[in-house]
Amino acid sequence: MTTPGTPPEERPGVVDRREADASFAGPDRRKVSLPKSEWSSTVKEVMDHVEEQREARPGPPQERSWRPLVLSALALVFCAVGAWNVVAWQEASRPAFTHQQVADGMRATMFLTVMELEEYRIRTGDFPRTLEEAGFDRPDLTFRRTGAGFVLEGRTHTGPIIYTSGEDLSPFEQSLDLVLVASGGG
Repeated sequence: MTTPGTPPEERPGVVDRREADASFAGPDRRKVSLPKSEWSSTVKEVMDHVEEQREARPGPPQERSWRPLVLSALALVFCAVGAWNVVAWQEASRPAFTHQQVADGMRATMFLTVMELEEYRIRTGDFPRTLEEAGFDRPDLTFRRTGAGFVLEGRTHTGPIIYTSGEDLSPFEQSLDLVLVASGGG
């Protein structure tokens, strides 16, 4: 058995047509017999013909210049739509709060702030001039001193919620109870 890569003269039983006046079947199945002297020129003619045919073949179709631009724009649109869907999906999983629940949350925050302001007054003898002075970080609340007391205001979408020191705190405390029960803490 012969192995690939072995030169033809080393393979037993194989005759090199270039060196023998042997006939072979051409592409049209006719027997062709060439003398050794004409073999090289015939092979060169065939190779030249093949090269001419290869050069005459049309190349791959040229891609139009607008295609990459359109494909890029479509990819951008699909990515944006996908991102929009992810955001919408995340928003859908969040609970929606009613205006009443938002107001109860604000009243609960105000109740806790009033309790802390009262503790501050007991500790220092007076209410602070600002919430920041007392160490509170409540950007959703507005605090104003009024004589010996204060006004605390919280804003929601439905309007302001106002507490003036000395007023009844029970509606604010009830809101805190509602928020705690709704959150599972009460």
